[in-house]
Amino acid sequence: MRRGARYKYHVASRVKGYRVAKADPFAFHAEVPPATASVVWPLDYEWGDEAWMAARRGPNALGAPIAIYEVHLGSWRRVPEDGNRSLGYREIAAPLAET
Repeated sequence: MRRGARYKYHVASRVKGYRVAKADPFAFHAEVPPATASVVWPLDYEWGDEAWMAARRGPNALGAPIAIYEVHLGSWRRVPEDGNRSLGYREIAAPLAET
């Protein structure tokens, strides 16, 4: 297949004659929605991140310190003037990101 060729897998079931075309779940490239085909794409990208990869070894080492933040969204903040209701995901996003 040539670069840019579009393809799908044809699945044929023995159950009730079901047949369907499916995208490749391991494809490296796909059509832009609403199209759903997989696209043949080479893996010949030249990475230029050797310095970054070498520098990350220290901070990301298994023995390096780590901080884990956990928040229970239902009780983190409430709206007292609206029956003390919990904030929705969209409402909580900005104030949570600021903390």
